[in-house]
Amino acid sequence: MAKVEQVRLPVNQLLLGADPILDGYRTHTITPQAAGDEMSQLEHRFASCVVSAQSLDPADSTLSKLNAPYADTYYLEDN
Repeated sequence: MAKVEQVRLPVNQLLLGADPILDGYRTHTITPQAAGDEMSQLEHRFASCVVSAQSLDPADSTLSKLNAPYADTYYLEDN
């Protein structure tokens, strides 16, 4: 569980970081280029979370079966 939390919590922070970027873009307080650059940075950080999620290999077979779709969700979101 602790290993999953090490991935889940940073992803939650990334998601929170997207709202200010989108709000700034909508209200024209940041340029489209700046919004794109900031979102690109978030995506790069998310990609490292994908690798972390997919590298989890729980010793317990039940947990391993539960982790596979969770890790796949991260992969699909990144793509």
